[in-house]
Amino acid sequence: LELNWHDVAGHALTSLTSYNAWDLSEKNDNDVTNAVAGAFTANDIEQGAYTFSQELRLDNSEGWWQYTAGIFYSKTNNHTANYLDFAPVSGTTGIYYDAFFELEDFGYFIHNRLELSDDSELQLGLRYSRVRRDATATINTDEIAAYLEGLYGFPVLPYSGTVSALDAPDGVGDAFTGGVKY
Repeated sequence: LELNWHDVAGHALTSLTSYNAWDLSEKNDNDVTNAVAGAFTANDIEQGAYTFSQELRLDNSEGWWQYTAGIFYSKTNNHTANYLDFAPVSGTTGIYYDAFFELEDFGYFIHNRLELSDDSELQLGLRYSRVRRDATATINTDEIAAYLEGLYGFPVLPYSGTVSALDAPDGVGDAFTGGVKY
């Protein structure tokens, strides 16, 4: 959604808002050979995500000093749950995976255009951005480990736990970027 207001104290004000959401529910037969009648390798996936973003810009496009200044915010959440069953007939041979990812971005920016003469101009820009990321995943392989141990007679170490991944110790990253053009 884009909204524009003109002549706000001699400036143009623009608001850009976006929201996107989707969900996926899927079952797959990964064993397309049908080697065992009625048996298949199942893969159940549940996934969903949404993204929201907002930008506000203030523009001055007249005179010897023209500029655009603004702020930006965006947040994305994504969730995935997956159960992979290697032998559905036995009912005991699956791997479960559940993951959550969140990304949050905030920034402010300014772009300046200075008319030095009729034939030359100087452009200067600066942007600050702060990004926060968080990701966690829960994995459980207990069922497949027990099945393989029974099938082959040697122990298989199962894994069950949660893993968390962050870009930095506090999950936050800061950046300044800038540019000059003559």
